[in-house]
Amino acid sequence: MQCGQYCEGCTNYYQCNDCIKKENIRRYEYLYDKTCGTCNDGLFVSFSIVTNKCQGKSNKCKDISDDGRVCKSCKDSSLFINEELATCQKCDTNNGWYISDKYCRRCPYQCLSCKGPNPNDCITCRDRLLKHDDGRCELKCDQDGFYIEGSKCLPCNPELNCQKCNNSISCTKCNSGLFIQSDINNGCDICQDGFFISGNYCKRCKENCYKCKDLNNCEKCADGFFSKNGICTLCPKDLKCKTCSDEITCTSCNSGEYFYSNNTCDTCKEEYQIDGILCKNCKQNCLKCSSKDACSQCTNRYFLKSGNCEACNPSLNCLTCSDQLSCTSCTKDKYINPDGQCDFCREGYFIENQFCKKCSDNCQKCSSVSQCIQCSQGYFLKGNVCKQCTPQMNCLTCINENSCESCEPGKFIQKDGKCDKCEQGYYIENKYCRQCKIGCSICTSYFKCDQCMPQFYKLKTV
Repeated sequence: MQCGQYCEGCTNYYQCNDCIKKENIRRYEYLYDKTCGTCNDGLFVSFSIVTNKCQGKSNKCKDISDDGRVCKSCKDSSLFINEELATCQKCDTNNGWYISDKYCRRCPYQCLSCKGPNPNDCITCRDRLLKHDDGRCELKCDQDGFYIEGSKCLPCNPELNCQKCNNSISCTKCNSGLFIQSDINNGCDICQDGFFISGNYCKRCKENCYKCKDLNNCEKCADGFFSKNGICTLCPKDLKCKTCSDEITCTSCNSGEYFYSNNTCDTCKEEYQIDGILCKNCKQNCLKCSSKDACSQCTNRYFLKSGNCEACNPSLNCLTCSDQLSCTSCTKDKYINPDGQCDFCREGYFIENQFCKKCSDNCQKCSSVSQCIQCSQGYFLKGNVCKQCTPQMNCLTCINENSCESCEPGKFIQKDGKCDKCEQGYYIENKYCRQCKIGCSICTSYFKCDQCMPQFYKLKTV
């Protein structure tokens, strides 16, 4: 902002913050109206470089107070009293003063000539100011950093950093090195990534372009895209790239993913190990490894021995094994037997997790070690426990202590529940000995007698 004559900094053109130095070291006087100049006749400037005020007792006054601060009348009747400086002077009504009775008083700082002390009493305005119909003088708005809105001259929005603007939200010109951000906020700034310079403007690159020379010439694309003939093209999804250089080559991977030998990205899967930004193969038959030569887990049908993978014993039928003698898991529907191999669970065993566990003694089928379902021959189930059949009953299998369920060959279940040969007067029906009709000594069924007992005879059937 341009300041008035002799100013050392200002709030506007006509109001100085301080005054510049004179040739004799002291500064120009800081006057009552915040301008800088020299004292009137009869006054002198203070030698204080800090205050720089006009002081002393005017010799133009006819009647003046002892301290020199109040001039009551002038020696020369053609002069007027200046109350500010307590002196008498000619009243230059064409240069910022007006006459009020015997006094020469200062116009508002905006007025070059005026009729009174109020801001709307201006008759003419100082340079760079515009006279309004209501008598006010304001900036013409022909300087940088201001714009006209109705009858007001307003400063440009400082947040937009304009050199020139036409309203509070749009710059029309920027300082050197800055450009109008037409696609953001119409303020002035350097062209950021994703924009290119077009005259006085920063224009946005096409979608997914991070750096471009113009709208149709992208030099660097956003992650997940590559430049093809100046246009940003999506990296193929099956490559899983963070960035790529073309349709088949990743140049970087997303967090937690690594390069494979075919220049695609993915998490390191089984049988691979992380080596920097790469996924590399473990050695043959190795499922997990921390380096090519340090295997920590083998693939199925191999076991780990001193960092290497050796084959399980094929005769054990293992899916996995801890050594060549013992399986640790089996294929579907097979389980680890007590001998360490994988097979179906034999009779007298039950399945627990992936193992065949033995049923309790004398139990042929069970669901757990304490839950027998069927007992071995010579035993019967009482509650969940197998009890031995009574030896005197001669049972092959029995229902309880007093009843056989089956007998060894040539013997059958008698009327008393025991197993024995069928005596004369009995016939065989399934596994039982059944008594013939009374008087029959040999029969093949209850209704077919082959031989009668003495004193009995067979009736002839018609």
